[in-house]
Amino acid sequence: MSRYRLDGPSVALSPTETLTLGLVFHELVTNAAKYGALSLSEGCVRVEWTLSNEDGRLRLDLVWREEGGPPVSPPLRQGFGSRLIERSLQGDIDGEARLEFAESGLRCHLRLTLQEASGAEAAA
Repeated sequence: MSRYRLDGPSVALSPTETLTLGLVFHELVTNAAKYGALSLSEGCVRVEWTLSNEDGRLRLDLVWREEGGPPVSPPLRQGFGSRLIERSLQGDIDGEARLEFAESGLRCHLRLTLQEASGAEAAA
């Protein structure tokens, strides 16, 4: 089994979107390696995304899903990483993030309207 799976169309991001999503992914990967699915040899991270056209603008919907890791429970308090993910998307790129602490593994749902047209517009 592969440790990760990526599935989605090609997407062109603005520099701000790239930086913000880079920070978000860094936080997700770090936590997956320390505490989540990537902390066990049988664990896996699946990242799937879609593009849709919303009022003439492209919207990116992305889901990060951890599987095969240790059981997960909701944290007692919101940590730095959760705040970073949520606030970065809201403040930097007018997006939104939702974290689900499912027992089977963390799920992170990201949604944002892209600032610049992507080469994948025809597919949306």
